[in-house]
Amino acid sequence: MKILLIGGTVFVGRHLAAELVQQGHDLTLFNRGKTRTGLFPGVREVHGDRDGGLDVLADEEFDWVVDTCGYVPRVVGASAQFFKDRAKNYLFVSTVSVYPTTDQAGIDESGEVAVIEDPGTEVVDGRTYGALKALCEEQVLDAFGDRALIPRPGIVMGPEDPTDRFTSWVSRIAGDGDFLAPEVRNQPVELIDARDLAAWMALQIRDGNCGIYNTAGAMGALTMESMIRGCSAGTKSSAAPRWVDAEALQSAEISGPGELPFWLPDPSAWGLFQVTSAKAVACGLRYRPLEETAADTLAWIQERPEGSAMKVGISPEKEAEILASLGSTAG
Repeated sequence: MKILLIGGTVFVGRHLAAELVQQGHDLTLFNRGKTRTGLFPGVREVHGDRDGGLDVLADEEFDWVVDTCGYVPRVVGASAQFFKDRAKNYLFVSTVSVYPTTDQAGIDESGEVAVIEDPGTEVVDGRTYGALKALCEEQVLDAFGDRALIPRPGIVMGPEDPTDRFTSWVSRIAGDGDFLAPEVRNQPVELIDARDLAAWMALQIRDGNCGIYNTAGAMGALTMESMIRGCSAGTKSSAAPRWVDAEALQSAEISGPGELPFWLPDPSAWGLFQVTSAKAVACGLRYRPLEETAADTLAWIQERPEGSAMKVGISPEKEAEILASLGSTAG
């Protein structure tokens, strides 16, 4: 098939491009050409800015247009309208963050999506991200209807992850000595390897499947404790977790997202990690063992330039200071 991939050089887009190349599709990458040009030898690249610069593709037609990097409804809407009569299908990668309710387990694709007070804003941050993605979905569906495929992933992990959320855990656990681990140990965690997400999307492209699908991690398969154990097994680490309760961590001014990714001290937010992806599983979504993802992520960390700092995660100095102050009180 003839496929246009908007982006295709970073994380999910990169893994999907690799999957499509392996399957022998006629792939074109459209991006600004500022990073990683020539990443896939033999794959055609067209350089331009999707925001107003799609005319370089005006005379072309595609079986699929794949959009892995759309965040602003105006821009996504313009792309969808541009390709409406130039492509048979449109794949837009959304997010489970479109669901505003986080205190319910088992949210499926029928769940209510977030509404933003200022739909014209183009500021993408923690407050607007999910609602803007929901508006992007609307734009794609308005143009393509039942010819659109919209996966809604949750936390994506694995090699090439630019957020360093899972990566920071792998790096810390693979090191020496004890490390902080947040209670409660049975807090749910949902993670999906970017390569598993890419393989599923490529399968739907091949089979011509459309619709909206949650593509988060396997619901109920992971907890904070089993995630940490999986990272330990995958990295063959002997480092030991020091389980510390929320009160002690908060007293030490530890932030969840920034310093201990995936930690949700408020159980009313645990629905974020209990989204059901049963519909996607019925269409071929498969999950590799966490140990495998951890091992591959560690290998990627070791290939990064020396001195590359993690974007998130507690600093070694602060962690050591907190562990020392806790003494024997940690669990």
